[in-house]
Amino acid sequence: MVAIDLDPLLETLHKLSEGRIVRAAEIVHEGEFTRARIPVRTPNPGDKADLALRRYAADWVRLRCKEHSADTKYEKLPPGVSYYKGSEEIRVCAVIVLSWWPRPEIPDFEQIKRMQAARKGTSPDGA
Repeated sequence: MVAIDLDPLLETLHKLSEGRIVRAAEIVHEGEFTRARIPVRTPNPGDKADLALRRYAADWVRLRCKEHSADTKYEKLPPGVSYYKGSEEIRVCAVIVLSWWPRPEIPDFEQIKRMQAARKGTSPDGA
Protein backbone atom coordinates (compact mmCIF):
# COMPACT_ATOMS: atom_id res chain seq x y z
CA MET A 1 0.00 0.00 0.00
CA VAL A 2 1.36 3.39 -1.04
CA ALA A 3 0.24 6.50 0.82
CA ILE A 4 -0.54 9.31 -1.60
CA ASP A 5 -1.24 12.85 -0.42
CA LEU A 6 -4.42 13.71 -2.35
CA ASP A 7 -4.61 17.32 -1.11
CA PRO A 8 -2.94 18.83 -4.21
CA LEU A 9 -5.25 16.79 -6.48
CA LEU A 10 -8.36 17.77 -4.52
CA GLU A 11 -7.35 21.44 -4.61
CA THR A 12 -6.81 21.29 -8.38
CA LEU A 13 -10.12 19.47 -9.01
CA HIS A 14 -11.93 22.03 -6.84
CA LYS A 15 -10.44 24.94 -8.80
CA LEU A 16 -10.95 23.36 -12.23
CA SER A 17 -14.58 22.56 -11.45
CA GLU A 18 -15.21 26.08 -10.10
CA GLY A 19 -16.21 24.70 -6.70
CA ARG A 20 -18.47 21.86 -7.92
CA ILE A 21 -16.12 19.27 -6.44
CA VAL A 22 -15.61 19.26 -2.67
CA ARG A 23 -12.02 19.56 -1.38
CA ALA A 24 -12.31 16.34 0.62
CA ALA A 25 -12.23 12.61 0.07
CA GLU A 26 -13.20 9.50 1.96
CA ILE A 27 -10.29 7.04 1.59
CA VAL A 28 -10.75 3.30 2.10
CA HIS A 29 -7.91 0.73 2.04
CA GLU A 30 -8.78 -2.86 1.19
CA GLY A 31 -5.52 -4.80 1.18
CA GLU A 32 -3.42 -3.38 -1.65
CA PHE A 33 -6.48 -1.78 -3.25
CA THR A 34 -7.17 1.87 -2.31
CA ARG A 35 -10.32 3.82 -3.10
CA ALA A 36 -10.98 7.55 -2.65
CA ARG A 37 -14.57 8.84 -2.92
CA ILE A 38 -14.60 12.52 -3.92
CA PRO A 39 -17.99 14.27 -3.47
CA VAL A 40 -19.53 16.30 -6.32
CA ARG A 41 -21.96 19.12 -5.43
CA THR A 42 -23.58 19.65 -8.84
CA PRO A 43 -23.27 17.87 -12.19
CA ASN A 44 -21.25 19.43 -14.97
CA PRO A 45 -23.75 20.55 -17.63
CA GLY A 46 -21.28 19.96 -20.48
CA ASP A 47 -19.80 16.67 -19.20
CA LYS A 48 -22.43 14.77 -17.21
CA ALA A 49 -19.99 12.11 -15.94
CA ASP A 50 -17.04 14.52 -15.42
CA LEU A 51 -14.92 12.42 -17.77
CA ALA A 52 -12.22 15.08 -18.20
CA LEU A 53 -11.71 15.51 -14.44
CA ARG A 54 -11.79 11.74 -13.90
CA ARG A 55 -9.08 11.24 -16.53
CA TYR A 56 -7.02 13.98 -14.94
CA ALA A 57 -7.33 12.35 -11.50
CA ALA A 58 -6.30 8.90 -12.79
CA ASP A 59 -3.34 10.35 -14.71
CA TRP A 60 -2.32 12.34 -11.62
CA VAL A 61 -2.11 9.14 -9.55
CA ARG A 62 -0.28 7.25 -12.32
CA LEU A 63 2.36 10.02 -12.54
CA ARG A 64 2.98 9.95 -8.78
CA CYS A 65 3.10 6.15 -8.49
CA LYS A 66 4.46 4.70 -11.68
CA GLU A 67 4.22 1.14 -10.33
CA HIS A 68 0.45 1.48 -9.76
CA SER A 69 -2.61 1.33 -12.00
CA ALA A 70 -5.50 3.74 -11.50
CA ASP A 71 -9.12 3.95 -12.57
CA THR A 72 -12.10 6.23 -11.93
CA LYS A 73 -15.85 6.02 -12.13
CA TYR A 74 -18.76 8.39 -11.57
CA GLU A 75 -21.49 7.27 -9.18
CA LYS A 76 -24.75 9.20 -9.04
CA LEU A 77 -26.33 9.43 -5.59
CA PRO A 78 -30.01 9.63 -4.68
CA PRO A 79 -31.43 13.15 -4.17
CA GLY A 80 -30.93 14.61 -0.70
CA VAL A 81 -27.63 12.90 0.13
CA SER A 82 -25.27 14.99 2.23
CA TYR A 83 -21.54 14.87 2.87
CA TYR A 84 -20.25 16.08 6.21
CA LYS A 85 -16.94 17.92 6.32
CA GLY A 86 -16.31 18.60 9.98
CA SER A 87 -19.57 20.15 11.23
CA GLU A 88 -20.48 21.49 7.77
CA GLU A 89 -23.23 19.70 5.80
CA ILE A 90 -22.73 19.72 2.03
CA ARG A 91 -25.45 18.50 -0.38
CA VAL A 92 -23.95 16.25 -3.07
CA CYS A 93 -25.37 14.65 -6.19
CA ALA A 94 -22.57 12.21 -7.02
CA VAL A 95 -19.08 10.98 -6.15
CA ILE A 96 -16.01 10.42 -8.26
CA VAL A 97 -14.46 7.13 -7.18
CA LEU A 98 -10.69 7.10 -7.72
CA SER A 99 -9.08 3.67 -7.25
CA TRP A 100 -5.44 2.59 -7.44
CA TRP A 101 -3.60 -0.69 -6.93
CA PRO A 102 -0.14 -2.16 -7.60
CA ARG A 103 0.47 -3.37 -11.13
CA PRO A 104 1.15 -7.08 -11.36
CA GLU A 105 4.70 -8.04 -12.23
CA ILE A 106 5.29 -8.78 -15.89
CA PRO A 107 6.67 -12.28 -16.47
CA ASP A 108 10.17 -12.50 -17.99
CA PHE A 109 8.82 -13.94 -21.23
CA GLU A 110 6.47 -10.94 -21.66
CA GLN A 111 9.33 -8.51 -20.99
CA ILE A 112 11.48 -10.21 -23.64
CA LYS A 113 8.62 -10.07 -26.17
CA ARG A 114 8.12 -6.32 -25.49
CA MET A 115 11.85 -5.60 -25.86
CA GLN A 116 11.97 -7.55 -29.14
CA ALA A 117 8.93 -5.69 -30.47
CA ALA A 118 10.49 -2.34 -29.53
CA ARG A 119 13.75 -3.22 -31.31
CA LYS A 120 12.09 -4.65 -34.42
CA GLY A 121 13.17 -2.74 -37.52
CA THR A 122 15.78 -0.62 -35.72
CA SER A 123 18.85 -2.61 -36.76
CA PRO A 124 21.50 -0.40 -38.38
CA ASP A 125 22.28 -3.01 -41.08
CA GLY A 126 18.60 -3.31 -42.08
CA ALA A 127 18.25 -6.94 -40.95
